Amino acid sequence: MKSHIVPLKERLLRRINKNGPIPQHCPELGSCWKLKSRSKHPHKYIVVFTEPKKSDLAHRISWRIHRGEIPNGLLVLHKCDNRACVNPEHLFLGDYGDNFRDCIAKGRFNFRRGEQHPDTTISERTAKKIIMLRKKGLGPTAISKRMNLPYWTVYGIWSGTRWKHLPR
Repeated sequence: MKSHIVPLKERLLRRINKNGPIPQHCPELGSCWKLKSRSKHPHKYIVVFTEPKKSDLAHRISWRIHRGEIPNGLLVLHKCDNRACVNPEHLFLGDYGDNFRDCIAKGRFNFRRGEQHPDTTISERTAKKIIMLRKKGLGPTAISKRMNLPYWTVYGIWSGTRWKHLPR
């Protein structure tokens, strides 16, 4: 007795809702297609299990079904900025640089620095004090001990790779 295994393309195509939202910034694209799925990637992409214990992002699978293989080093990007969209007309190939430029052009890049950056662990005053102590000739180890801060936090500021916007 044969077991009936539904091919990935068929499985994907029958779960697509083609009446999704129309992107406000580019209505000429038409509706986004959304895959009916409960599996979501932490960054709101739809995850599809392609075989047992193996998965991929739905928009990448859609690209392969409708356009062919994805060349090494390239990403599948969204014209519509809807991470859940699998409409092949809304997808295009690009590298990380293209993705970054697209992000900036559409105003999605977050330019927050210093205390406004969500990952900061110190104040601007503390960063300025580290810079001042460096000017006095102290090394990152001495500064981190004196200020009771992690070495790598101090080193990033001391070396100029973090808090770059502050005068040195």
